[in-house]
Amino acid sequence: MLLAAVGLPDPACADADNWIGQPSLTRYSPADTDAHPYSFSVLALEDGQIYVGNSDGLLRYFGQRWQRIPMPGAGAARSLAFGADGKVYVGGYQNFGVLKRGVDGRNEILSLESGFFPDSVGAPLGEVWDTAAVADGVYFATSRQIFFVGYDGRQASISLPGKLLAMFSPGGPPVVVLRDRRMFQLHGKELRPWLTAAGRVRGLVRQGPSQYWLLTDTGNLYRIDGDQAVPREHAAEAMLKTANPYTMIALPDGGYAIGTLSGDIVRVNADFTSYSVWPTGPAPVLGLAVDRENHLWAATETDIVRMSLSEAWSLIDRSHGLRGGVTHAAEYQGRLYVSTSVGLFGAIRDDSGAARFETVALAQNEVNDLVATPIGLLLGAREGIYLWRDQQLLPLVGDMLVWRLIPVPICPGAHLRGRGHRAGCARPPGRGLCGRPAVQRSQLPLR
Repeated sequence: MLLAAVGLPDPACADADNWIGQPSLTRYSPADTDAHPYSFSVLALEDGQIYVGNSDGLLRYFGQRWQRIPMPGAGAARSLAFGADGKVYVGGYQNFGVLKRGVDGRNEILSLESGFFPDSVGAPLGEVWDTAAVADGVYFATSRQIFFVGYDGRQASISLPGKLLAMFSPGGPPVVVLRDRRMFQLHGKELRPWLTAAGRVRGLVRQGPSQYWLLTDTGNLYRIDGDQAVPREHAAEAMLKTANPYTMIALPDGGYAIGTLSGDIVRVNADFTSYSVWPTGPAPVLGLAVDRENHLWAATETDIVRMSLSEAWSLIDRSHGLRGGVTHAAEYQGRLYVSTSVGLFGAIRDDSGAARFETVALAQNEVNDLVATPIGLLLGAREGIYLWRDQQLLPLVGDMLVWRLIPVPICPGAHLRGRGHRAGCARPPGRGLCGRPAVQRSQLPLR
């Protein structure tokens, strides 16, 4: 048993948010969902259920299991909304409906378009691109018409004055955007002219009674106040210009997530002054939603992705330049250091601002623990204890296999002692014990 006791003041602390990497990520492929890889939209409910609009129908995720619910006519589920009546509404291809439990206890989609086309088999709708729920019912948007179904059974249809680009649900009245960039607010059965956008609108989120952020597919950002849209420069503008934004949602922390056709998810803060890029793969990100456990779900053209938004968890791996098995991490003088089985790595920023790692010391040597102190960064390694300071490595104790370093208070008149499996800080007899175990060696066999 090898022990090393280190008496230190409290370690210096730094802002860990400076070195957040990519969130932990889970992929759900067709092998998991038993469905087509192409997904369009995501809806997260407060009870933990996740619904995904997919080429093979509506997918439901609950209790770590996937269920596929066929659409009428075995078509795709394109758009989703959660109604004020507590039901899930689905826009598909040539149809739209509501999710209900059948007489056999199974989930099924009840068609609602038949009330508008009673004499036809299959409505001439095409894609139902967007679905928006309001206080008294649900709107279903096709390329040329919008259909309204009230929770009380009322029905109405609204002809569009041009071809639809998108219908947004930013909070307040739904917003209809046409391909000629005209924007309308939808009040009941009335389309009220609002603005003419400067580009193809891909994101619209509400900030106040009449304030919005508007994002175009070229990454241009506008601040809307009433009927005025003012362009705003922002940190992610150059990156988004080539990434092609497709969808944007507000996040619980006040920031925003932007899904792009390049396959990246871009997370920006509340005032768009900083951002981070989370690659999900080459497939376009078409839909986003946040669940009750603070996971961000993304519907893409090849799979479904779930990412943790928790500040406590973040993934930094080989794609960031790390090598070997990670043993510990610590911040020292504003820089993140990671110890691995093949050396000490330090974080740097690349041109995009993302974290990357380079070897800084003990290359190809096992480093087991790190402790940041006011005098330097202590390393516990296979060959002993080292101090990293001023970009130099200083050996302190050699010929010792160190597994763990634990800071202990320095007590006046005290000394460090080690016996058996413990080392501690003790006063002379009769004056009590000060501190706690300083170092403990794992009893697992070594390689």
